[in-house]
Amino acid sequence: MADEELLLAYRSTADNQWLGYLLPRYTALLFGVALKYLKNKAHAEDAVQQVFEKVLTHIPREEILNFKGWLYILMRNHC
Repeated sequence: MADEELLLAYRSTADNQWLGYLLPRYTALLFGVALKYLKNKAHAEDAVQQVFEKVLTHIPREEILNFKGWLYILMRNHC
């Protein structure tokens, strides 16, 4: 399924299972961004987990047109 379809399914059911399909697609991207900014593997891994937690609180409130871009900005701002 496309990112948009998974987000729509999550919004309509509020079932975290849909995010479980979506977020692993971007783990490497998030880790790379965090490592670039933090320059520490352990801190980067922690940042990825923290951003995943942020995703759970931000998705219901925001309309996301480009999930990958939104996630990248969320990680960058977190770092």
